[in-house]
Amino acid sequence: DQVRADLAYISRNNTKALRTLCYIYEAAGDYEKAALVYERILKIAPSEAQSYRDLALVYQEIGKYNEALELYYNMLGEQIKGVDFTGLEKTLRNELSHLLALHKDKVDYSRFPNEWLRTDFDIDIRMVIDWSDRSVPFEFQFVNPDKKFFK
Repeated sequence: DQVRADLAYISRNNTKALRTLCYIYEAAGDYEKAALVYERILKIAPSEAQSYRDLALVYQEIGKYNEALELYYNMLGEQIKGVDFTGLEKTLRNELSHLLALHKDKVDYSRFPNEWLRTDFDIDIRMVIDWSDRSVPFEFQFVNPDKKFFK
């Protein structure tokens, strides 16, 4: 805990280091602290679309469903000036559908346009891959049951 607290203090203005700290908190199941760090990231990097998405996801983990819903509403409705979410739109719509599928009875979605409220959301497996530096190139390779490789 002390090492993580020291890292949070030392890297208080470094979004890459703070994002890594969030991943460490999430891996340890400490979503409350991860939410605090994601809120800090959002304050120092308000023009990064990923910062809003990360915060919405961690809000869901700690039961702040309406806060997450509000973020999705603002991201998909282009309510956050100066931030471009076009590259994340499909992902955000899927995450919104996932939130509604699991917690529809706990949120107020009445002001959402009907086209955002998909009822056919049914994905058995979801893989989320996070990294702290979006400028680092990477490549994924998957192997199917027939031992065929795909990049």
